[in-house]
Amino acid sequence: MKPIVFIALLFSLYAAPILATDPARAITKYGFMSVQGYPFASTMSQKSIPDKKQQTEDETWENILKNMTTSFSLPLSDLGKKDAATDGVSIGLGFSLPLKAKANPTGTQTQGERLVGTSFSASITYTPLSYWFISVSFMKYLNEGARNPWDPDFSYRFGYDDWHPYTFSLVYWSTVGNKFNASENRGKITHLSEGTWTLGWKFPAAKFYEQWCTLDESSAIGHSLSLNLTPTYTAGVEEKSWKTSLCLGTKYTIYKSFYLTFSLYYYPIAGQQQDWDPDFTYGFGYFDWHSNTITVQYNNYAGNRYPWRSTSASNGSFLDGSLSLSWSYSF
Repeated sequence: MKPIVFIALLFSLYAAPILATDPARAITKYGFMSVQGYPFASTMSQKSIPDKKQQTEDETWENILKNMTTSFSLPLSDLGKKDAATDGVSIGLGFSLPLKAKANPTGTQTQGERLVGTSFSASITYTPLSYWFISVSFMKYLNEGARNPWDPDFSYRFGYDDWHPYTFSLVYWSTVGNKFNASENRGKITHLSEGTWTLGWKFPAAKFYEQWCTLDESSAIGHSLSLNLTPTYTAGVEEKSWKTSLCLGTKYTIYKSFYLTFSLYYYPIAGQQQDWDPDFTYGFGYFDWHSNTITVQYNNYAGNRYPWRSTSASNGSFLDGSLSLSWSYSF
């Protein structure tokens, strides 16, 4: 995708802030977007979100500026307080089932096609302060003999991610190649430089656009724009630096907890996009951020290509996606 096309699409979706009369809660627009397109990143229940909409969620110019400038705040005075508005601990269990088995998936060392085997996962997320968090997921594969070298024993994420509109986020995530046995992973259980740093910003759809597309007041449309940087990656047998991509993500809450997601990717540095790096990803399902709830979803992270581009070795069809079932509980 050409840069001018990517920018034009962004401005076509966003023209003006949504006013305070918007009936949809911000969490329905932006909840779950932090894990959109990231394999093995489990959903997380959040207990500190008020049941009713708060004045601070109104998308007024005052709140827009406040949300932007207070991103990455670190209120150390709240650390350890029982009344601090943090989520504490969230645990989750998940099951993922690819719709189609692939005999010869493409990949190299710690990188390759994603979610190509049936797996179980268990995750724990700790939010000690504000919207700072750390999360670890552990995987078990139904057929251990068929797993790929880049299929991880565990994945992890940490950083800052606020669900309010107009906030910035910064998340590090490592979802490939991590092994408990260091000898299987070039002498280390994880390679920090092969994870990805994502700097993101959440914003709503233009008011006229959202009103035209939504069904009722529980419907909502939210967007995110992110910059992804991977310090070290492997292309064939050669080690290269700073894979870079831009992503425009959209979450459309159709009705209450039923949603669609779609993400467009752009790789500004020629030659960095690999076969399994998608032009776009998509998914749909049911997601409830409350504690002790079930999430059901379909996701397609395959090497999807736009119709006008030549296909890749891992070019994805609908059957290259996967179904997943997960449960989360916070305390």
